[in-house]
This record gives sequence, C-alpha cells and structure tokens, in this order.
Amino acid sequence: MVDSELARAHQAVGPRGESVWQHEARLLQALWRQRARLAPAGEGPGDGVRLTSADGVAMRNFLSPAARRTAESTGPWAAGGSVKERATRQQDLLSTQTLCHNIFGPLAEAPGDPRAAEALRLLEPDLAIIEHVAFDVAAKKGNADVIGRPSSFQTVIDYRDAKGAARSLAIKARYAEGHSGGALQLPESAVAVMRRSGVFGRLDPLDLPPRCNALLREHVATIVMNVHARRRTRFVYLYPLRHEKASQAVSVYREYLRESAGFAAHTLEDVVAALRWAYGEKWVDDLYGRYLDPTVIRRAGRG
Repeated sequence: MVDSELARAHQAVGPRGESVWQHEARLLQALWRQRARLAPAGEGPGDGVRLTSADGVAMRNFLSPAARRTAESTGPWAAGGSVKERATRQQDLLSTQTLCHNIFGPLAEAPGDPRAAEALRLLEPDLAIIEHVAFDVAAKKGNADVIGRPSSFQTVIDYRDAKGAARSLAIKARYAEGHSGGALQLPESAVAVMRRSGVFGRLDPLDLPPRCNALLREHVATIVMNVHARRRTRFVYLYPLRHEKASQAVSVYREYLRESAGFAAHTLEDVVAALRWAYGEKWVDDLYGRYLDPTVIRRAGRG
C-alpha cells in the first residue's frame, strides 16, 4: 500500500476509493516526472501526475523519438482532431494511449525489423512477419460502428502468420483506469453474431459481471469485424500484473470462453520482458522504470 504521506509529498494523491495499484501507478508517474526533471502541472495534491502545458507541447510525455513521431502522425494530431484529447496525451502521465505509443512506437516505425517480430512472437506464437502498426483504429465495418457506438483500439498490428495468412492484433491496454465496465449496451445484431460465433462456451456471456463489460464489448467488436473479413483479427488485452481488478476480470472472462476464442490477455510486464529480450535497448528499460518498477516506490519510501 502506498503511504499517504509519500503520495502527498510527490503530489500523487488520487480520488478516494482507488485501488492499491492505482495509488502505485500515480506515484510511479510522479516519481518518473521528478527523475526526468519536469515540473508538475500545478501546486495541487494530484498535480504531480500531469506535465505543464509547455512540457506537454514539447512531447516530453513520450519516451522515444519514435513514440513522439507516431503520436504526432495519428489520432488527435490529425486534421480535425480533438484539441482536448491531444492535451491529455501530451500532459497526462497516466494516459494509456501515450503508454501504447511508448510501447509500440519503435515497432511502428520499423515493422520490418526482425526484432519486432521476435518480441511479439513470444506473446503471439503464430506471428511471422509484421506488416503495419497503427494507432487509434476505429472498430468499424465500412462506415458503421460494429457495436452500435463509437469504439476503437489503441493499437492494431497487421501481420502474416507462418502460413502466410493475413492476421491482425487489435489491442486494448489498461494502466491506471478502474474496471467498473459501465453499461454493456450491445445492439441485437452484434449479440446475434456473438452467439453464432462459437467463441463462448456453455456459460452465457451476457451474464458476465459488470467488471467484464469492457472486455466483452471489445471482443464482440472483433468478432463482428471478422464476419466475411479477409484478415482475421484477434482481440488482445494488456494490463499491469499488479492491477488486481483487471487481472480478476480477465480470469472470470476466460471461464466463459472456448479454448480457441480469438482472445488473448498479457501483462504489461510480459510485454516489456519480450521487448527487452528482443531489443535490449534503453527505451525498453525506460518503459519498465517509468510504468512498472516497484523498487522505485520502495526507494522513495526510504527517503
């Protein structure tokens, strides 16, 4: 458990009711900001997990040049993009989309680098060659939202498997967000496709607890996208090992699936370990040190 005095000392105080991991994540980001010698956004008790506007515009929330460039070429930086969302990704140290650029930006700039395929093959064994890495990809068939409401994947990786078949990984990551799930709100057409898919076992997925709703929504989106599609898409969920609520939701969700279900879940720790094995470069160590390293908090607590 994060000491409240330590959180206050580093302006990493969050809302009441947050989990142990959420407190840890806030403190990890505040401590990284200090190590990077970046000023907090203000003087409030929670301002340590946001950068100033100037540092945000300078793209200091991104850990590598590749992460910065891929961010600036997609999403809210595109013509007509959301100025508010752009500011969030620039300044909010807890931004999961920024995390995805920090993880996958170097792979997106050089998808043909053998190290990129080597890293992801440790997580997805059928991957042979990476063709393209994209960010902010809407879940659509044609111009229609596949689950009746706007939905998108933070990262999509197009690849070829060992037999040359075209495949995709549609990735949703979670870092410090909660896991309440919200209302499910799937249209009847999507539910019908879900039931015909054979993805789920004897348990009815509509009986899943609310904390699994986000998983179900995005998984159903890929199931609908796969109908008559030439490129098969697999839904991949990434989360920190110590995010207990995310881990519990994944465990419950898997109980409803058949063995081969177009779904995979990996911890961020496993992703970083695979990148470290394949690349062995500083940006990977920086990823771990900023987002996941529990020793950072222990050292801060010792003063």
